[in-house]
Amino acid sequence: MLKSRFSKRGFHVLLQFWIGLTVFAGTEADSTLIRLRLDQTQEATEELINLGFKGRYDSPAKYILPARSRVNLPSTNDQLLLKAKLHNLLGLLYRNIGIADSSALYFLKASAGYSEHGLNRFNSAEYNLMNLYATQLDDPTEALRIGKNLVSTTRDFDDVPNLIMTLDALAQVYWKLDSVKVALQTAYEALRMSRNQNADSGQLGLLFRKVALYSCFLPEKRASSLLFLDSAEMYIGSGCFESATFLSLKGEILEMNEHYGEALIALEEAESHQNCFDSPSALETIYYRTYSVALATGNTELALNYISKHDSIHSVLIDEAKVTAINNFQTLYETEKKEASIVRLEQANHISDLQRNFFIVLTFLFLAISTAVIIIYSNRLRHNKMLSEERIAKLEQEREVMNLQSMLYAQEEERRRIARDLHDGIGALLSAVKLHINNIESEIKKLTELDILKSTEEVIDRANSEVRRVAHNMMPGVLVKLGLFEGIEDFFDRMRESAKIKISFTYDDFEDRFENKTEVMIYRIVQELVNNTLKHASASEIKLMIKRTPDGLQMNYKDDGMGFDATIVEDPENFGLSGIKSRVNFLEGAMTVSSVQGQGVHFIISVPLNQTEAV
Repeated sequence: MLKSRFSKRGFHVLLQFWIGLTVFAGTEADSTLIRLRLDQTQEATEELINLGFKGRYDSPAKYILPARSRVNLPSTNDQLLLKAKLHNLLGLLYRNIGIADSSALYFLKASAGYSEHGLNRFNSAEYNLMNLYATQLDDPTEALRIGKNLVSTTRDFDDVPNLIMTLDALAQVYWKLDSVKVALQTAYEALRMSRNQNADSGQLGLLFRKVALYSCFLPEKRASSLLFLDSAEMYIGSGCFESATFLSLKGEILEMNEHYGEALIALEEAESHQNCFDSPSALETIYYRTYSVALATGNTELALNYISKHDSIHSVLIDEAKVTAINNFQTLYETEKKEASIVRLEQANHISDLQRNFFIVLTFLFLAISTAVIIIYSNRLRHNKMLSEERIAKLEQEREVMNLQSMLYAQEEERRRIARDLHDGIGALLSAVKLHINNIESEIKKLTELDILKSTEEVIDRANSEVRRVAHNMMPGVLVKLGLFEGIEDFFDRMRESAKIKISFTYDDFEDRFENKTEVMIYRIVQELVNNTLKHASASEIKLMIKRTPDGLQMNYKDDGMGFDATIVEDPENFGLSGIKSRVNFLEGAMTVSSVQGQGVHFIISVPLNQTEAV
């Protein structure tokens, strides 16, 4: 599993293409590579592998193309091991130029080749793959899995030298996973086996140093790290680099054990070997460690001096990294230019075929694209036509709703005006007539026509009452002044007195009154429902419940009358439902009706609301 790093495939393919266009010419070594590039024999392949392993660090890019030119050759049984070695070499070359995903792919191929060949004692490709996952691919979990398999294999075959090497690498993987205790145990096992095998002093010194370092990071083992450090010092060779790296490690371990004086001496001595380090990054570490020790001892002047050195070399390292990257790219670029001539010669025989195939593919693509364009255009036309039809239908519906709203609104305004005229005009005139008659009555009490005047008063009183009743029905004052629910209650009280029918009304509490038009429309709906019941249903009981819903209110209206066939409810003219449906549509609500003949009727009306404070 190569994680997300294979998402860099585009860059990798481009880089492979550039490498694929290169040729080697000029130096003697380059001439050898040209010869090996053209010579595809088994002997030439073995020579190339030997050269590649020797030059994999100095100039890895030069060996990639000659090696890649052989990987697709037919493999016979006697060439399987050779091909596995070739894949292993390519994995090392790609790793050293920084293309980790290609490196991993070739290591995987090499590992499979070794296994297929029956090389089960120690798979060097898997060992390289483990190190690649632990470093460049930054996947220590996969490295751990590979390392455990390698340890198991080498134990089974009692391959002690390779087992020591694998345990050493596996300990570093555990260290990278912060499993310090397991890293220490694994490294210590490798150290123990090395001592039993009388390994060379270089390997023993390296393992002692690693055990000392791992021990230092475990509080319970920290004291023993000094003992392992002393043992490691016994195996230090005379080489400048080895001495310098040991002194740097010694300073770190002494610092962690809080032996600051000795740590400072070791670090200053390591600094004096600065010309021995192969990378300025080691010196950067020494500067920072010295700064840390000086800070711990309170020597701020020394600490400032070394942190300044650290920062300076850190900037240099960043610049060097940029230069190295540019140089690597330049090397690849030069390689490309040299290989271009050979690649052109090899591709000359295929140019006509490629051109013919290109025109065939181009023609096919043209036909396919043209067909696709026609299909897409036709589908878009159909889609636009459907959208236009939907928009027209929606506009027609909106126009009908607006016309209905305007009609109902005008209706209610006319009712309000007539009610006001009846109350303020005709009602006032009738009251004035009655007052005049009362005055006349007081003047002609002795006349025999007094009874006629009294009957005239009664007629006027009845006319006045009728005017008030009509005005009240057209625009109830209780509805206007006290709101919807009080208006409905007032209407039901009058129905109970006049129609002698049982009416029950329940409703939820609403904090505020609704818009005036909403209250009037709901009141009219209730009026028409009750009128329909009284006219057509022969009911003895009416029930109305108004309850709150998340987006408005819901009305449940029932009677126990004769009912009707609900399947013909869509023909509302026969049942007086047109006014109800019109008002429900005006409120942008919904209505369902259920009824069975002889079992009454049930209306459910849902109305969305915007509650506002009454004015």
